[in-house]
Amino acid sequence: TAGPPARVVLVSGDAQRATVRTRLANPLVVRVTDSEDNTLSGAAVTWSVASGAATIDGGATTGADGTA
Repeated sequence: TAGPPARVVLVSGDAQRATVRTRLANPLVVRVTDSEDNTLSGAAVTWSVASGAATIDGGATTGADGTA
């Protein structure tokens, strides 16, 4: 049985650049796991901008494979 969310690990989509007011070419993807490294489905993921003037539309929920 999986426990509560403990880690969010980058899968893909980092280090992208885009022209102002356009979408990134590839989605941001993370995997959510518990402290025992079990993937978690149904975990809510909230995205935020760490630097710059980007905007983000909404959040995501992990699928059966633990990715969002």
